Amino acid sequence: MNEVFADLTRTPGEPRWLALSYKFEHRAFTEPLKRHQDNLAGKHGNTQVPKMIGSRRPLCLHGRPPATGTPASFFWDEVVQHHSYATGGHGKDEYFGEPTS
Repeated sequence: MNEVFADLTRTPGEPRWLALSYKFEHRAFTEPLKRHQDNLAGKHGNTQVPKMIGSRRPLCLHGRPPATGTPASFFWDEVVQHHSYATGGHGKDEYFGEPTS
């Protein structure tokens, strides 16, 4: 939802959508990522990816301060470097496993 509302901010004269998009951010998931804490183990991968896209979208459209892009960047790095297999998968039954060292 936060991605959709961020996209609506491109409509002239409708800045209220940006504020609404922030309300849909899943802070219990993104706050640890902002602190560079890998909290992915046991979480459903295909549920978390849209959250990161939605969290990053306002930054892409409106140039929010760089700190707000950090959760998505850290998420990407952790998934690619510590939660993915050579086959491109990231866990059993789409759930993230424990990170590699």
